Amino acid sequence: MTMNDDVYNMVLRLYMKWDDGDGVRKTWEEMERNGWGPDRRSYTIMIHENFEKREKPRTEKLVSSMNIRLKGRTEKHEDVEGGRTSL
Repeated sequence: MTMNDDVYNMVLRLYMKWDDGDGVRKTWEEMERNGWGPDRRSYTIMIHENFEKREKPRTEKLVSSMNIRLKGRTEKHEDVEGGRTSL
């Protein structure tokens, strides 16, 4: 199976849900190494899961990192649950 951004993001979400920090780190690094991200969805997954776990400092750091790293990008991603397109 070929890994793409969708698969990486699903794996990232699972590792976050399982509270597997090593798996999250390795997936994030592999995404970067293979040119698949992290993208806006990756950051959204990380921010949401950290927020749910009440990890405020980590959440704030991710929001800041996302704003710096993705500044000026106009990627569109479908919101699967709501069918909306977000920037």
